[in-house]
Amino acid sequence: MEEYELKQEMLSELIEELKLDGIKFIFLDGLVGSGKTTLVKEMALYFKIKSDVTSPTFSFVNEYEDRLFHYDMYNIDLDKFINIGLLDNLDKDGVHIFEWGSELFKDMIRNLGFDILSIKIETLKDENKRVYKVIYG
Repeated sequence: MEEYELKQEMLSELIEELKLDGIKFIFLDGLVGSGKTTLVKEMALYFKIKSDVTSPTFSFVNEYEDRLFHYDMYNIDLDKFINIGLLDNLDKDGVHIFEWGSELFKDMIRNLGFDILSIKIETLKDENKRVYKVIYG
C-alpha cells in the first residue's frame, strides 16, 4: 500500500504518481464529502476528458466521451448492478471508476481477470488535507 497526505489542490501530483495507464477499474472509498468526485475530476483531466465531471449520485453512472465511466455504488449492491444492466458497461473500452464499490464487487472484477486500483480517502482535521491510501491488484 502506498500512502499520500496532501491538500486537494495538489491532486494533480497524486495523479502523476499513480500508475493509471493500463488500469481499467478504479475503486474509491471515503466518507461523504471526502473528495471522491474531486479526485475523479482530476483523473478526467489526466485522461484528457473535456466534459464537466459531476457526481453520479442519482444516475448511478455518468459516462464521459465514451471512455470514462463514473459509477456511484452507494445504493447499488451487486445484484441490482446486474439487474439494471450496468454489468454490460464493463465491456466498454475506457476507465471505469466506482465510488463506494463493495468488496464483493471488487472480487467479481478480479475474478474476471482484471487488476484494480483501490483508493481510500481519509479526511484530516485540516479540512483541505486528505490521506490517500492506494492499493494495486
